[in-house]
Amino acid sequence: MTAVAGLESGVITPADTVNDHSIFDDKKGYVQTFYDNGSGSGIVNLTKALEKSSNPYFMTVGQKLREAKGDDILANYAWKFGLGQKPQSNAKYSTGIEIGENFGQVFNTYSIKNNYAENYLLVTMEELKSGKGQYKIASFTPIDLYDNDGDTQKVKDIKTDFKNQIKEFIRNGGKDNDVIKSYVDNLNKLIAADPIYKGKNISKEEISAVASEMLMITIYDGNFQSKAPFNMYNAAIGQGMSNFTPLQLANYVATLVNGGSRYKLHLVDKILDTNGNVIQQTKPEVVENTGIKQSTVDAIKQGMSAVTGEDGTAAGVFDGFPIKTAGKTGSATYSKTQDEIDRTSYGVYIGFAPYDKPRIAVAVIVFDGGHGGFIAPVARAMYEAYFKSELDAQGYTPKNDVTAKPIQ
Repeated sequence: MTAVAGLESGVITPADTVNDHSIFDDKKGYVQTFYDNGSGSGIVNLTKALEKSSNPYFMTVGQKLREAKGDDILANYAWKFGLGQKPQSNAKYSTGIEIGENFGQVFNTYSIKNNYAENYLLVTMEELKSGKGQYKIASFTPIDLYDNDGDTQKVKDIKTDFKNQIKEFIRNGGKDNDVIKSYVDNLNKLIAADPIYKGKNISKEEISAVASEMLMITIYDGNFQSKAPFNMYNAAIGQGMSNFTPLQLANYVATLVNGGSRYKLHLVDKILDTNGNVIQQTKPEVVENTGIKQSTVDAIKQGMSAVTGEDGTAAGVFDGFPIKTAGKTGSATYSKTQDEIDRTSYGVYIGFAPYDKPRIAVAVIVFDGGHGGFIAPVARAMYEAYFKSELDAQGYTPKNDVTAKPIQ
């Protein structure tokens, strides 16, 4: 998807290269190292970047997109392909299937601000309740912004207004003096109204210091993080707040390789009566024409073909398979601390076949699968089932013990 956005917006060409030595450096203070041993894929263009799953390449594309087109450019393309949904819209988003579904989201400025607002509000509330500061004051009288059963309506209203103001500052920032004044005013209102502070003798100096502490959490941490470029860099390699269903991913692949027409999806092809007569037939319905260029389709298909080719991340899995396929491996990180709780990344594989005239798109996601190359055998088995009659006619024998090449 990052490649689609890059090619369509003109910030890259298929021939542009990046030196993948396992490190991404935006030359503005952000550095991300992917392998401790400094290994990488060397000089990569788009095809090689897809083949080798080059994070430095796609983070570089993300940086180019951000600097040329702004933080929402990737989301604007992803939404066309049914990945995530436009926020602030009354539309009911669905792939079309006849059952309820989650829809997920892709990085965009509106959603990321709201996410940080909610998360850093909780960080602020936890620190206030603990009475232990990190920046401007070591310890202070604990302040409780959580809703409690014994709160009067007045206290509830003060807490609600206070928390809404905190979220607003995290979302949109503010001048230091204005933020501190607002926090001081709200702290004073709460302390005066809530009987739990009676007799605590909280001084003006302490309240001012607590307000300054809150400024550091909400503005210099929360608001700053919400606008930081790493959000786009992470989105460019499918991490961060990216969250999609397997069905969305399969339809995204289908939309890409059919030339850019996204269709409404269905679980039911047709309904028959007891005599076998068709009562209702599902007809193809285009939801959106993405308008992508054929050159974009061709460039990305070529890269996805390299993934299943001789040196790609899923090469060993499709070795000897008589129908040419193409795909993309992935690892969806569960959390930064996943190793500490004996978890690993979700293994993800998307693909399509046949290469020249695609008829099927697939998406495979395996809990704790680790890497898409490890779970690609599931996709091969799906192809074997779908093309069974054609493969039988060729005398093909399914490969029961399929293992991917070791991931370098």
